[in-house]
Amino acid sequence: MYAAVAFTIIGMTSCNKEKDGCETLSREVKFHASIERTFRVSGASGDQWEMNDPVGIFMKAAGGALNTKNLKADNIKYLSDAVGIFTAAQPGEAISFPADGSDVDFIAYYPYSSVDGDFDMEVDISTQSPLKNIDIMYSNDATNRNSSNSNAGVALTFSHVMSKFVLHIGSDDDTNLTGLKVEFVGVNTKSTFSVIDGSLDDDMMSSGTVEAITTVGSPNTSAIGEAILLPVAALTGGVIKFTLGSKTFTWDIPNGQTYEGGKKYTYNFTLKTAGTTVILDGAATIIGWADEPVVNRIVNPAVPVNFFEDFEDEVWKDVIYAGKDITDCVGDWRVVGSGNMDTSDRRNGTRSIRLRGNSGDTCKVVMKFDKTGGMGVVSFAYASYAAHSDGQISLYYSTDQGNNWISAGNVAVPAWSGAMLTISYTLNIVEDARIKIVRDGTFSNNSSVNIDDIKITDMP
Repeated sequence: MYAAVAFTIIGMTSCNKEKDGCETLSREVKFHASIERTFRVSGASGDQWEMNDPVGIFMKAAGGALNTKNLKADNIKYLSDAVGIFTAAQPGEAISFPADGSDVDFIAYYPYSSVDGDFDMEVDISTQSPLKNIDIMYSNDATNRNSSNSNAGVALTFSHVMSKFVLHIGSDDDTNLTGLKVEFVGVNTKSTFSVIDGSLDDDMMSSGTVEAITTVGSPNTSAIGEAILLPVAALTGGVIKFTLGSKTFTWDIPNGQTYEGGKKYTYNFTLKTAGTTVILDGAATIIGWADEPVVNRIVNPAVPVNFFEDFEDEVWKDVIYAGKDITDCVGDWRVVGSGNMDTSDRRNGTRSIRLRGNSGDTCKVVMKFDKTGGMGVVSFAYASYAAHSDGQISLYYSTDQGNNWISAGNVAVPAWSGAMLTISYTLNIVEDARIKIVRDGTFSNNSSVNIDDIKITDMP
């Protein structure tokens, strides 16, 4: 299986003017960004993107080096939502193909950072928590693309740059390991990463100490230490140090040890509590970081949107707390628990739907018609109204004209962070169907939400 994230980016500009060489662009671009065989290093699931995970994307003239002359989109920031759908952090910077139809290449990396004039960014792993913030990934395989050959989208495939370490730790007499501290001493902690070719600068590396993230198991006689380190061709003088109370244990990393980027190194250690020595139980297990079967999942490429409603044509002006049909959109919709638009409503464009936070299940927007051709993926934009927070919205679908509704899932709506978020649900319904979006969960006067840009694909 493969880990995947698919996102669609639609925009009219793609230059942030930080570097010379950018040009005006005016044609739509669609990306399906896939991270094949990815292994994320934090979170309950371990293998998924998290809300607002940031990536940076460059677009350049095809075949040319990444420089100011060839640059067409300069380090544009995109953000993930909880299910791995990415949108431009600033909608006005969404990337577009050149209007002249010329070929372009794309380079992308994670996590997003400022980049200097040489397209380098600083790397500092001395702080390990959260691990995902130093899990550098890189993509440069999307080449020779243009608006004619990319109707199905542009695929970006990321690979890991750093080295991952997992230490399984026990003792020879089942000592309580609560409070155990694990450190890598004499390892490289700082470098620079080149977005041009995905390399790390060996000349810029500096030596120091890195404290691993240590989790004591249940029972407390075992522990796991995790760390991400800079790759090294031949480490000299490195030590793994274990501190438990007033006692310190050390294990010398063999001189000349190589740690490769994109590899995971697993060690099993036993602490000899009668002394200060550490036993390494067998040689280290070394596998491709990207090959861990526990975290692989399937890449599902995006499919074209066959239905889109942005509510830009709605013309009702009155408060409709009790419910009203709106008929000037794509089909007729029933909206209940909404109010007049004001400056605190979040929207993409000029209009959206607001669902109040204090009316229970009555707050909803409901299709009064069936979409033919089935439903593949349903997505929509959402955000908290004004300074509200802690709302929840749920998606339901019906294949019997709204007589019965089936839950597709829900999402908590955080406080406003500067841009609407997007949620996506894969339904794969063959029959004609309709949906409703309901404001539910915990209710209060400060948890209203806005809904916009409903997209539904046909059943693939």
